Amino acid sequence: MSRWTRFLLVAVSTALLTACGGGGGGGGGGGGGGTTDAAAPRFGGLRSIATAGGASVRLDWDAAEDLENPLGVTYRVYVASSSGGQSFASPVTTTSATSVVVTSAMSPLVAVGTRAWFVVRSLDASGNEDANTTELGCTPVASGAVAFVSSTAAGAGVLGDPTTPFDTLQGAIDAVETNGAGVVLVDAAAGGTVYAEELLISNPQAQIALYGGFARFSTLPVGPTAAQILASRDLAGRETGLSGSNAPLVDDDLIHLVNDLTTTDIDGFTFRDLFVGSTALTGTLHFTLGDHRVTGTGTLFNSEVTTGNVLIDAASGIAMDVDTIRSATELTLETPWTGPTTDGAGAIRAGGILEAIGAENAVLQVSGCRFLSGTLLDLDTTLNTVESRLRLVGNQIIDAGERAANLDGGCAELRIQNNEVRYRDDPMVIGTVYVPVNGALDILISDNITTDADGFIDLTFDAADVNNGGDLTMLAERNECRYGDDEVFRMTFAARVGAGGSSTTEIRDNLLMGCGAEALVFTGNEMAAAAHAGVDCTVYVHDNVMFSLDSEALDITLAPSAGQLAEVRCEDNWFGPLEDEPMYIQDSYGSQVGAHDEGTYKFVARGNVVTGGTSSMIYADLAAPPGGWMDMQISDSVLRHPDDYGVELDLGAESGTGAMAYNFPTSLYTFTVYNCDIQGGGDYEGVYFTDSRGNATTSTAFGWFGHSMFQADGDNSDGGQYLNFGSGREAHVLTERCVGMGAGQDDNEVGFQLDPSPTAMPSSFVWRNNIATSSFGGGFQQDADGPLAQWINNTAAFTGSEDSDHGGFSSDEGGFATGDNQCFVLNCIASHSGGQDVDYRSGMITAWSMVRDAISPLGFANLAGDPAYAKSFTDLDPYLPTSDFADLFTLSASSPAVDAGHPASRFNDPDGTRNDMGAFGGPGAGLVGPGAFGTTAPLACAGISPSVDLCSGALFVPNNQVLRFGFNQPVDASTVAANLLIDNAGIPVPGAFTTEAGGRVVVFEPFSILNPTSGQIVNVRILTGLTATSGATPAYVERCRFAVEDALTIEAEPNDDGVAGVSAPDILAAQVLPVLAGSRAYDVGALMGSPDDVDVFAIDLVAGQRLMATCGQNRLGGSSDQLQIVITDASGRVVRAGRRASFDGGAGNGDPYVDWIATASGTWYLVVDHGSGTGIIPYRLQAVVDPLD
Repeated sequence: MSRWTRFLLVAVSTALLTACGGGGGGGGGGGGGGTTDAAAPRFGGLRSIATAGGASVRLDWDAAEDLENPLGVTYRVYVASSSGGQSFASPVTTTSATSVVVTSAMSPLVAVGTRAWFVVRSLDASGNEDANTTELGCTPVASGAVAFVSSTAAGAGVLGDPTTPFDTLQGAIDAVETNGAGVVLVDAAAGGTVYAEELLISNPQAQIALYGGFARFSTLPVGPTAAQILASRDLAGRETGLSGSNAPLVDDDLIHLVNDLTTTDIDGFTFRDLFVGSTALTGTLHFTLGDHRVTGTGTLFNSEVTTGNVLIDAASGIAMDVDTIRSATELTLETPWTGPTTDGAGAIRAGGILEAIGAENAVLQVSGCRFLSGTLLDLDTTLNTVESRLRLVGNQIIDAGERAANLDGGCAELRIQNNEVRYRDDPMVIGTVYVPVNGALDILISDNITTDADGFIDLTFDAADVNNGGDLTMLAERNECRYGDDEVFRMTFAARVGAGGSSTTEIRDNLLMGCGAEALVFTGNEMAAAAHAGVDCTVYVHDNVMFSLDSEALDITLAPSAGQLAEVRCEDNWFGPLEDEPMYIQDSYGSQVGAHDEGTYKFVARGNVVTGGTSSMIYADLAAPPGGWMDMQISDSVLRHPDDYGVELDLGAESGTGAMAYNFPTSLYTFTVYNCDIQGGGDYEGVYFTDSRGNATTSTAFGWFGHSMFQADGDNSDGGQYLNFGSGREAHVLTERCVGMGAGQDDNEVGFQLDPSPTAMPSSFVWRNNIATSSFGGGFQQDADGPLAQWINNTAAFTGSEDSDHGGFSSDEGGFATGDNQCFVLNCIASHSGGQDVDYRSGMITAWSMVRDAISPLGFANLAGDPAYAKSFTDLDPYLPTSDFADLFTLSASSPAVDAGHPASRFNDPDGTRNDMGAFGGPGAGLVGPGAFGTTAPLACAGISPSVDLCSGALFVPNNQVLRFGFNQPVDASTVAANLLIDNAGIPVPGAFTTEAGGRVVVFEPFSILNPTSGQIVNVRILTGLTATSGATPAYVERCRFAVEDALTIEAEPNDDGVAGVSAPDILAAQVLPVLAGSRAYDVGALMGSPDDVDVFAIDLVAGQRLMATCGQNRLGGSSDQLQIVITDASGRVVRAGRRASFDGGAGNGDPYVDWIATASGTWYLVVDHGSGTGIIPYRLQAVVDPLD
């Protein structure tokens, strides 16, 4: 757990205990009652290092912060022979001071000529040790390889002799390079000394180190030991300055380093006044304090100043960057002017800023330094294949100026640790780095503090060789970035690592606040013609605190390369108020054919807390790669008080950039939302799910929403859950044990809302064991033609407004609402609605359900009256309303809805008793809404592709159809065959099981046909022994049945009297469909001969059996959508009128269908007439009888 997350949990727990009256303490009774200290001190680690001849190394650091016992902190020192090799179980020494000299007596790894690597960690009195990895390396040298430098020296010095120091740094450097290796020690007077030189380190064979901050060597004892020399080091009191103020420079670097990958260390210097070439401007200048604009009279800005120069006040030394030259007499600055505003010529000079350190092909460690203006470092690799290494550790980078480090070229290591950055005009680190060929680029950014800086890390990546990739790894941890104007972390083209490479970015345990842009902007291979081949790319953001940002917290764009993985994981973060989305995740596909085929894109958001923003909490706009898989998982999260959607998920089209070169094969989408408390704000839903780009291709989506609360918050809000799917996508979505709420303020609010598009793709949308309440527009609603909603064991209570169509189950904007669609409502409760509990005008079918306000509810086996809830709104705790929903609308023991649902055993409650109506009945009964954090979700099947049900638009499938079962989590393949049972007339269907999408989809392929035994009905059972790789199992046995195509039954004429309309002679002439036991299916090839033709088919039903029928479907061989279908009794009286649904993709003239529960046993009649059609119309009548057992 991160230190930031731990802090927030303590704060939240305290607030909750106070609200509940718990967590008391104080008063008498004895006993400590104190809290256990489980938090390590706050400590960034090492800042400085030095050696002075002999096997000894001095380490310096700042004191740790510990709230419990500031005086009880000690420090453990660890050493290793290789970078990152420390054993943190075995410190070489422990001290309470903030510096230590480590000798060979403490560790044999400290030896002359051998590089050792050091880490210091803090330990509090309770035994908590921090986890910093700030590391510095040092190579001790013999005493004769030490060059001493002093400004008091009179001439050339002697190596190894502090009494004869060199008078210049360059002279000392030359002597060490001639020696082949060594260190340069530089002294300073009390209060500091500035050395004004330009330095060149150019011997590629000489390992060299420069260390400043020593007291005057003349004060050392005679023949000093290395320990005595190191003890005289005082970085604060003996500031050793390096300055190039207006000195004639050979190049733009104060220290120019060409060491051809030989190690160079620089520690303990202050770089200041890094201005060069400043010249007075002609004319008179005019300044306004705090303004970006500078004007002049007679000043030729366009010839005397260029963009990128600085304006330097001669008196104060304040310098500001020039942003734009507008004319000969006007320019603008990057930041407002903060210096004196005196007008006049000569007071302001124009110049440039040199780099403190310029390095080519370097292995460089810079630590313990202060940089007061200008660019800290310019690392330039002449060849992209050269593997430079850079460490910036323990530095202070202060005041306005350019970027702290500019990188360009090949790189194998970059470590930015324990630096303090304040008031920078550019990011601390910026540039383009190249991933080594078949090698690795490791980036570690940790324990830094930035304040009021324009960004922190801004890196662009590419491969040194696009055909031979390397591995890019970036870790950013324990950084604190505050009050900046630009992105904290910007990673551009981080997946361009070359063929066969990998890219991994981890952002963890950071505090990012008050910044003017995003916390993380990450692009993988955005808009490139093609992804680099064979690259896996992962972004993992966890245990961070981010708030008060002026843009998105996370702005991540990825696209997988062909056959590879692109993954974004956001876990256990806390997002406070933000200007835009906390998580903005999107794709960006290139245009080259095949570049992304069969790739995988995964987005996981788990354990996040979001407490306010001006946009959606999570916005994921993602497309599956062509022929590939896109997976979204959101769980264990609390998303509260947005100004937009709580969660906005958009399944994009596979053509992310628009015009693609070929038609994509079918792609797969899976998504889960589990154990979340999600709130929408303004006029938006809690969860908004759409596929606005979904018409570009055909694809299949499996979705599961479970154990969550979806709530609108504010006027004009649109309710809890909103699902919208385009015509090009086959979708199968199961929502169970969720609460959907509005804010009770707007008639657009609906608890659960389905808005499908007319589609030829058989899709299924099922809601089980959910509660819809406080939604002014109604509880459950289907808005448009298309696949039909199925609502089973749900409760709609206290929904709707005064309008008749705003109720529990109603039309248009109602409780259970369908418009013109015959949605299926079974074992549900509708009560206390502002409009109608059920709007029967839509032709909705209800069965074994309770409708409170209906005297005689339509449908079969329904009840009227009050459901007698054990807990209703009047019983809620006003202080903890969210957690108090756990048992809202449970039934009292005397409720008439208890044991009143469908009597078949498949619908029984978990205790084996008959189904209770409402959200707490049926085999899936249990907790509704969010549960305990981290609870494993039950294994659930979201749907079967293709969906075979009247509500999906397909009553039959071909008898050799391959079936795909979509699950909410990966399935253990070894448990499939014994627990996913497929039979025909009780005999197992021979076939083979395989898995796809990492086990999320189970595929069954019959060896021959699905009905080799008898009849056209196939039964499926998913047993509780089926096991996910997490160990989860289904909560109950899932059952379904479907029909397969076989030989057509041919219509037998005459089956009417040839006269328009239905009459007694038509009934007498009806074609009798065969009487079969149990479930049965009929597939009839028929012909509508004329406008007067009426085809009548007799069918025997038992009371409570469900009859589903449709005809005229184009994809099934029909030729017209103009027919009509009804069910009549023996007298010709219509007992169920048919409807139309645009299952075939054509809006406005959808397929005729009818769905009905037989109210009595006997013979009933399916009647098909010409409707608005003309001429001869061939069609297929398909009907299925389901006993619902």
